[in-house]
Amino acid sequence: MKSCGIALIISNTTFENGNNLEGGLQDEKMVEQLFSQYLRYTVVLLRNLKCCQIDAVLRAVSGYSKGSPEVLSAEDCASLDLKALSECITQDHDSFVCCLMSHGDEGCILGTDQKYFDLKNIYLYFGECRPLDGKPKLVFIQACQGELIAEKAPMVEDDAPSSYENVETTPHFMFSYASFNGQMSFQNEKNGSWMVRVFGKLF
Repeated sequence: MKSCGIALIISNTTFENGNNLEGGLQDEKMVEQLFSQYLRYTVVLLRNLKCCQIDAVLRAVSGYSKGSPEVLSAEDCASLDLKALSECITQDHDSFVCCLMSHGDEGCILGTDQKYFDLKNIYLYFGECRPLDGKPKLVFIQACQGELIAEKAPMVEDDAPSSYENVETTPHFMFSYASFNGQMSFQNEKNGSWMVRVFGKLF
């Protein structure tokens, strides 16, 4: 049966400062199973990447070559097959999935070296990916977007005025975040995160 495309999963659970995500392995297992067994994607799973490695991987997969990326050390480069990653997306694919699981802050996720990767780069890199032109690009972010704890959301009438300020307008992208800007997401050591568990229950 034909694969729908690549599901790239970057899962950071172990960090240099020891602030590890104990429920991350459970999330990782559930996401991999969801996309490979139920949704027919070819899963590419990468674990515990530094910020520069996250950037290098996303550049390689998308084929983006502009700008001046940080040069990887021999050690950081040896753990990644960037050539194979650069060839994993083909014109035959129907869509692309990227799932990033780590610590984070507003608009960023954290590499294992405590450095932040700007999520806006995903629009930049994959917005120019020719094999995915006009195709859905689905991005799931399992990470905190700040340190606030969300309170119960108020009910809003359907005809209430809406503000679309700061909404990205790049077509064919869907971003799903585990929390709103400025707020924490939650993860259980045994059962994983709320967002990933909900996705698992849907299928």
